[in-house]
Amino acid sequence: MRGIRAFLSLVVVVGQIFFAIPVAQAESVNAGKVVIAQVYPGATGTATQEYVEFYNDADAAIDITGWCVQYVSSTGKTTKMLGCFTAPDDSTTLWLGANDYALFMSNDMKDVLAPTKADGYFSAGINAGHGYIRLVDVSNNDIDKLGWGDDLDDATYPAAKSPDDGKALQRKTVDFHMQDTNNDANDFTSADPLVHASGVYEEKTVVDECPNLSDTEIPDGYLKDDEGNCQPDSCLNLGGLQMNVPDGYDSDEAGNCTQHDECDNLPDAQLVIPDEMVQGDDHDCVVDYSPLVLTEILPNPTGSDSGNEFVEIYNSGDTAVNLTMYMLKVSDSGKVYSFPTGSTIGPGEYRTFGDSEMNFTLVNSSSRVVLTAVGGAVFGDTGIYTSPPEGVSWALIASQWQYTNRPTPGAENLASIAVVDDDGMSDASSLKPCAPDQFRNPETNRCKKTVTVAKSLTPCKVGQSRNPETNRCRGVLGASTERKPCADGQYRSEDTGRCRKLPASSVPDAAFAVQPVKDAGSTFIGWWALGGVGLLAVGYGAWEWRSEFVTMWQKVLRRFHRP
Repeated sequence: MRGIRAFLSLVVVVGQIFFAIPVAQAESVNAGKVVIAQVYPGATGTATQEYVEFYNDADAAIDITGWCVQYVSSTGKTTKMLGCFTAPDDSTTLWLGANDYALFMSNDMKDVLAPTKADGYFSAGINAGHGYIRLVDVSNNDIDKLGWGDDLDDATYPAAKSPDDGKALQRKTVDFHMQDTNNDANDFTSADPLVHASGVYEEKTVVDECPNLSDTEIPDGYLKDDEGNCQPDSCLNLGGLQMNVPDGYDSDEAGNCTQHDECDNLPDAQLVIPDEMVQGDDHDCVVDYSPLVLTEILPNPTGSDSGNEFVEIYNSGDTAVNLTMYMLKVSDSGKVYSFPTGSTIGPGEYRTFGDSEMNFTLVNSSSRVVLTAVGGAVFGDTGIYTSPPEGVSWALIASQWQYTNRPTPGAENLASIAVVDDDGMSDASSLKPCAPDQFRNPETNRCKKTVTVAKSLTPCKVGQSRNPETNRCRGVLGASTERKPCADGQYRSEDTGRCRKLPASSVPDAAFAVQPVKDAGSTFIGWWALGGVGLLAVGYGAWEWRSEFVTMWQKVLRRFHRP
């Protein structure tokens, strides 16, 4: 065993020296290709020590990347892959130099031929008696083929004679070129094994990823277009190459693109400012509200409330208004009601919306209605109304909210008119306005003259003073010479200066008969004064109730004149 190893080592050394000497170039059959140069199937006792050599018989290196070596059994049905010339990466190419060898060996041959390294290693199994070795390209096409043994199935390919024990099948040379006549019986001979050093080398292929740029690699921030050129990507955070910032997007300093948004305060991105809105200083969008006015409501219609209540608004502007952003708020329930989808109100138009249309309810006791909008803007407030009469609307008239017995849905509001009932009484809800110098008594609803201020009162006479509570003139207590004497049976009071009747004596007047009381002059004057006061009171009452008396008198006359 030691002798065989020493012999093989010597063969390797001699072979390397011999083939290091340049060979003369000459014409030969099939020169200029890679061929199988030698097959060693092992020997008795060392059957697993095998190798296969290839030779580039061309004057230039040949690309052998991806080529493979196969062992085929004598029947041609069993194929064993001995190994391939595999590059470490896609940018690397394997080349077999001109007039150089490539070597594949079995794993058990490593120690024998150390430090010689092979281009590939395989598990032993080559049959010395018969078989094939194939060298194929990446498409599994034959580059070269060697068969040996007498019992091969391929009759069209004359096989070489099996090598003698311990010998290798070596290709013959002619004028320093490998003989290749496609007749293995003539081209190969049995000879002592002779191993050569490998002439396979790697070549890194530089791939220009950016033919339109000086850079061979794709620079940061660039991507390849459909033509294979490198282009700057305008949106690094978006998938694929963006030659330009897409519509609806904005690019920041980092090269990322975000969806364009005109309104930071609204959900989702707004590519354009929505209709009916304007952009504020903080890049927020707010509603560009039109000057709508809440003008009239009917909370207590005649008959059934359901289906007959309404709310009226007025557009004082000169353009139509979309009511999408507006709403009604009923304070008694706290609910907010949106206008029907697509509702608009034209310029100068009064428009009503019913309870059936908007599903609101206006209570008949006390409530209020507010016209508001998104963002909290208020465009009308009815104020609190209380106990609205049936069929009377609560309307904005002359900038004041008031009841009117003339509802005008969809038209300009009208003030109430007086309505006289069958009993001659006018409807309190339709009272006429008081005159400029009058005021309405809150208890009676009647108009009364305004009290004249003190500075316009007639001055009191000499000897009189004005009572600060009643503004009436009264006599001032003076000298006794100016007073009339008291009547018989009277005395003058020191506190008030008035004549008062003397008290009756406690002593019975039994000795005299009862005397009749005579009327004095003062008594006569007292009755006239009392009668005058009564007449004044009756006259004042007739003046204050003159309208009522006239009405009653007319009703009496109508009754007597009925047919």
